[in-house]
Amino acid sequence: MPKNYIFKDSLLINHEWTRKNPEDNGYRAATPNLIDEVEDSVQRDPKYKKYGKELDLYLGAEKHHANKVRDIVIHKILLIDYTNSTNLKMYGKKGSSVFSLADKIVAHGAELDQMIHDGHPEAVEMIAGFETVNLFSFATKYCCYHNTICYGRDDYSIYDNIVAKTIPFYLNVRSTYISGCRNTRNYLEYKRIIDTLIAVHELQDIPNIRRKIDHFLWYQDKQKDNE
Repeated sequence: MPKNYIFKDSLLINHEWTRKNPEDNGYRAATPNLIDEVEDSVQRDPKYKKYGKELDLYLGAEKHHANKVRDIVIHKILLIDYTNSTNLKMYGKKGSSVFSLADKIVAHGAELDQMIHDGHPEAVEMIAGFETVNLFSFATKYCCYHNTICYGRDDYSIYDNIVAKTIPFYLNVRSTYISGCRNTRNYLEYKRIIDTLIAVHELQDIPNIRRKIDHFLWYQDKQKDNE
């Protein structure tokens, strides 16, 4: 591991990336109080509550935790795809399908279950590379929801374009570097970015901070667009 990376309080931190003041660009500061305020707003949002309930009901059932039964895995893929608008159907012409993805997840089910339970970044990288297209964004969500809902942990951060766009206003890291993590399916490096952002803004003591920072960054961009 490069010497500029260290583990601190379970976070993987790169000290070459420094804190930026988001208020310089019209974004609100990442403070514990505001993180909780935004999380409360997200949880009360009618659409999020509806979709969140469906995910909790299905993934929360112990019989649906494992990735070993094809029909269950297909249902989980479709549910996560629909509630998160990952648009997997657009890849049909490129040789990928929900069914072929499900077959590959099931084929590696036992290994993936243990990896996701333990929060290993390699689980994202594996799922993202199963098909003929890059499923990085979907894979982060598939692992995150299993890790949080099935196992009550907080080891994964979600990648989407809005979050990726907002990160550089809080952390001194290039947007091209962030998108490069997606392009190369390098989830470990993406996790370093999020963990460093959490650390430099001193948010590491907030419970479930990885899940909350996803919501926070997404919400800040949406709110700014509505101003």
